[in-house]
Amino acid sequence: NHVFDGVSLAPLLRGDAESWPDRIMVTDSQRVAYPIKWRQSAVMTRRWRLVNGTELYDVLVDPGQGHDVADDHHEVVARLRSGYDAWWNEVSRQFDATIPIALGREVGVTECLTTHDWRNDPVACAWNQSDVRAGMVCNGYWEVDIACAGWYRFELRRWPREEDREMVAGIAGPLKPFSADIQHGWGGGRAVALTSGRLRVGDRTWDQPIGRDQKAVAFEVLCEAGETQVQSYLRGDAGDEIGAYYVYITRL
Repeated sequence: NHVFDGVSLAPLLRGDAESWPDRIMVTDSQRVAYPIKWRQSAVMTRRWRLVNGTELYDVLVDPGQGHDVADDHHEVVARLRSGYDAWWNEVSRQFDATIPIALGREVGVTECLTTHDWRNDPVACAWNQSDVRAGMVCNGYWEVDIACAGWYRFELRRWPREEDREMVAGIAGPLKPFSADIQHGWGGGRAVALTSGRLRVGDRTWDQPIGRDQKAVAFEVLCEAGETQVQSYLRGDAGDEIGAYYVYITRL
């Protein structure tokens, strides 16, 4: 019963389309908790690019988009702005809605939540391996949809399972910024003196100590079906606190 945007490209791939209508497409880069109209946007047709709602470029003659021709084509600007308004009116209906990640659809299947899926107003997360290795101080919650009521195991980790490393341990070598990692390989990782872990599911919380040889801190929790929030806390004696960058969930 879903209504999909756009049109099927199958006729083009099969060679069945003698012509293809030009259409208005929109792209934007929000990266904020609450979307802002016209933020880092482009409204596009085959010929035109309307950038941030004000700058207009004819990409057929100016593919580098170096010459703004908005003042010479007011009718094109108006048409593209109208197309953006129609798109915004449609997508903005969901701005206040949750975006839950489905969990627990099958018994015994482990699913992984990562820092990149956090929700928080600063829109801050350890979104790349350099941030993870640096032990970036950040936290947020996950919106989840528990498929079935029952017992679930939540395994909080500072390092992913693939690294198989103690939670308090670092990785030898200097820290490197993300751009350097891409070009020259990963750097080292900062040790974080974690001493306790906390799990929050909805309005309930559980705490456990973290030993020096532990690679994860795990909680077995009875969960109700439906949408809720999950948040993790890894704490140190010095007041350090980060969210678990990786949480593995298994329906028992």
